[in-house]
Amino acid sequence: MVKEDHCQGHCEDNYLTVDEYREQQGVKEYDDYNWPWLQLVLKKKSSGPTIGSPSPMSLDFFFMCSYDVDRFRKFIVSPNFRTVYDLEDDYYNKLVEDDFELVQFGFKLLAQILRWR
Repeated sequence: MVKEDHCQGHCEDNYLTVDEYREQQGVKEYDDYNWPWLQLVLKKKSSGPTIGSPSPMSLDFFFMCSYDVDRFRKFIVSPNFRTVYDLEDDYYNKLVEDDFELVQFGFKLLAQILRWR
């Protein structure tokens, strides 16, 4: 075990298992949130070089959905989006208003468009 002088955790009498620590820190919620994205990345990595490199447009779309929520929201509120994607009004409104719903939708859209699943 590495013990650094600046780490005061070694002076504590409280011991936690990894599962206990994860529970205490609320990690499960973040894992659940990120799981669809992780599946996309793992699928792409497991494909290896036989699939080839994604096009620049595919990579741009991937980064927009994964990291640029504001730009992705602008994309889905564009006039052409609703003509291509038939979404229930209530669900569409959630996407426009709720970052969590929007990002989760982005993961699904990526899986469909990039065919990495």
